[in-house]
Order: sequence, then C-alpha cells, then structure tokens
Amino acid sequence: MKQLRKGFTLIELLVVIAIIAILASIVLVNVNQARQRARSAAIQSALSQLRTDMELRIDTAGNYPAVSALTTIATAISNNGGSLQGTAAGTAYRAYSLIPGGGDTQAFCVDSTGISRAYATAPTWGAATVTTCP
Repeated sequence: MKQLRKGFTLIELLVVIAIIAILASIVLVNVNQARQRARSAAIQSALSQLRTDMELRIDTAGNYPAVSALTTIATAISNNGGSLQGTAAGTAYRAYSLIPGGGDTQAFCVDSTGISRAYATAPTWGAATVTTCP
C-alpha cells in the first residue's frame, strides 16, 4: 500500500524562498529609484514655487527678499536632501539646489530672468553676487 506524503521537501521550500528573495530585490531597487526621482521632483517643484513667491513679492514690495528668508521653501528642499542656496539683490535673484543622488539631474536653478534649468552635472555657481543661472 502506498503512503501519501503531506507537506513540502526542504529543497522545494528553499527554491520558493530563493524566488521570493530575487523578486523582492528587484522591487526594492525600483522603489529606491522611484523615491529618488520623487525627491528630485520635489526639489524642482519647491524651486518653481520659490520663483512664484519671488514674483509675487516683487509685485507687492518692489524688490526681491533674500533667498534665505523663504524658510518654508528651504525646509521643503532640505527635507528632500537638497540645500537651498542663492542670492537676491534688489530686482534680481538666483536660487539653486544640488540634488543628491538625482540620477540624470544633479542640480536645479531658477532666476529672475525666467530661467528654470536642470543640470546633469553641477555647474560652477560663480560669485555669491551673481543673480543668473550659469
């Protein structure tokens, strides 16, 4: 009389665990890349919001405030791994941030001339008094 086996062999369990581990590693790589792209997009969005805020302020006050005065935007950028840098001199400004691990985009810059530019490699930003993106 034949005996019926119930359960799995050790080899079958190890094969299933190996397959699950391979699939999990693929998913984790894609999730990490998506997170980095989201951080990069958040920094770019915050800098675009900075431009809007600066244009509203020059319309009401007649000059641009210091870039460092925009603490809400600076916080949004730093929460995503960036660092808001920039200069404002009366009727001109430049604001930029490096994007750590940004993939194709390593830096993003906006200025009062309407330039909004992403950089594949971080440029030399020049003197602290320069008010345009390089």
